[in-house]
Amino acid sequence: MVNRLLKQLFYSTIVVAAVIGLAARECVATDAEDANQDSLVLAQGALQGKPVKEIMIVGAKHTKEYVIRRELASTVGEPYLEANAKLDIEKLMRLGIFSTVKVHGKASDGGVILAIRVVETFPILPVVSVAISDENGFSIGGGVKMLNLGGNATYLSAIARFGGTKTLQFAMENPWVAGNHLSYNTHFNHLERKNKIFGFYEVSDEAYLEIQSYVKKNGRVGGRVMFEMVDSDVPDKTLSADDMDNVVSIGAYTIYDTRNEWSHPTRGWLNEIAVWRDGLFGTDSDFWRLIVDLRRYNYFGARSTLGVFSMVTMTTGTVGTDIADWQQFGIGGANTIRGCDLGAEIGKNQFINTVEYRRTLLAQQGISIFGLNLPLGLQGTVFGDFGAAWSEEEEFGDSFIFGYGVGFRFILPYIDAARIEFAAGQKGEGIKVLLTTGEKADRARWRIR
Repeated sequence: MVNRLLKQLFYSTIVVAAVIGLAARECVATDAEDANQDSLVLAQGALQGKPVKEIMIVGAKHTKEYVIRRELASTVGEPYLEANAKLDIEKLMRLGIFSTVKVHGKASDGGVILAIRVVETFPILPVVSVAISDENGFSIGGGVKMLNLGGNATYLSAIARFGGTKTLQFAMENPWVAGNHLSYNTHFNHLERKNKIFGFYEVSDEAYLEIQSYVKKNGRVGGRVMFEMVDSDVPDKTLSADDMDNVVSIGAYTIYDTRNEWSHPTRGWLNEIAVWRDGLFGTDSDFWRLIVDLRRYNYFGARSTLGVFSMVTMTTGTVGTDIADWQQFGIGGANTIRGCDLGAEIGKNQFINTVEYRRTLLAQQGISIFGLNLPLGLQGTVFGDFGAAWSEEEEFGDSFIFGYGVGFRFILPYIDAARIEFAAGQKGEGIKVLLTTGEKADRARWRIR
């Protein structure tokens, strides 16, 4: 079984390498012509190399000053470098608590005085929460989100939604507790929904704790422990005889991340390798899972970005004995292979690939609405997806499906992005209209997509 798994992984890796290789060729002026970044660095080139005498923080009303300063590459006493100023902007925008970050510089007594100017988003806000999925349609509710709890960039949310899915959700994340960005995040979800791919009504609880730390500049390592409870209203959907699976899993991962932004990157890599063990402590299910997730963003100037994403997930064990139905993958739909029906292919392994061109129609900017500073923007997209889901080696070549289309990405506060897309690909069917939220490559990692 292990030899078969390695063989399937080998073939999949060849295809992954070919897809990612297409994106590895840099545009001639990826960094030099990055006008969006250059426009934010207002220090003159004549200041390059002069010592930084002072760094002032301007505009931080809620955020504690040390939270900003610990992210800065620019350092008092060291030479001023525009590259560091750009990095300062990138790292501060990654926190997700600012709608705008600018660096101003001026000469002073043979040195440079820098002003880091930030515009904060509202730190605490009651929200309307909306979720859209192919499987369960539209759900709406409300709750509270705190993007900057205590001025420490700690994220806290409590949400309840009703409709296609009944959801109770709690999340808390702290991006830097100690050391080199030692962080934690913990999530809890209670779901009640119709599992349309596998044909049962699901009541589930999921909870996990994740610890992560940086390794040098672009590396991260982390681990997660997770508990899942899934209750089915019909037999043979779970491994347990009482139709309720309880699963404890643990995993570790390593990440290489050079993106210029985390929410809406225009250039850089995001690569992850993760290994998970499901069924610890005698709980239901018994398998290992390997995930290789490769993403490349190429910036082509004039507000254009090409994203190439490739993910393969390989699983040991046998469906029905070691792996429950609900632990398989069903591909097709808005967050896997657009243009194909939900669950068009099903299996314990999956291979999902996307090439997506994004054109900025309205540059992301902070908009003040009733005193709230909110990031808004709009992108147009052209995309193509292909992938497979399979359980047995001989199924791999016959399980590929394809989709393509165009769409719009609305950059909105608190939900990251809303997407409306027009896709085709399913044989015998026309254009599908897809409406969903979030980054597709992120949503493809979720169990419920």
